[in-house]
Amino acid sequence: MPLLILVEEDDLRESIKGFIKSLNLFNQIHEAVTIEEALNISNEHVIDMFIIDMSLSVGKGSGFIEEIRKNDDYRFTWAIVLGDREEECSEILDFYNASICNRFILKPVEILNLGDIVSELLSKKVVDASEENRLRINRKSMDYFFDHDDIIFIETVEKMAYI
Repeated sequence: MPLLILVEEDDLRESIKGFIKSLNLFNQIHEAVTIEEALNISNEHVIDMFIIDMSLSVGKGSGFIEEIRKNDDYRFTWAIVLGDREEECSEILDFYNASICNRFILKPVEILNLGDIVSELLSKKVVDASEENRLRINRKSMDYFFDHDDIIFIETVEKMAYI
């Protein structure tokens, strides 16, 4: 399972790489310091997760993610974005809400928190709606299935789902 770390700052990149390596979750860890280098790596290898710094001296990490999201192979690949506190809140929210990234972490990065997030994302399964055409809801050990085409909206209130 390959990971790509796009972080320009040497100390931060090495810290992330060392800690992630100690978790033994990935068999390959690729590093890049520029968007061009990261795009080349993601074209040469199939990447299962990205850790991207928003603040690069040339370009923004968001530009890299927007570019890889155009590739069908990376439409649903986990992306964790690191950002400075100086970033505008509206830009961060737009970026996150557009589903370009799956988690956003403010710097300075708490490395244990990053490890928890990586583990959490790897425990989840992404299913493309074209592959699974029914929603499954499990309630009291019973599975209920709903066709996607029949769902107008879903609302959850205090652990109850209304479809």
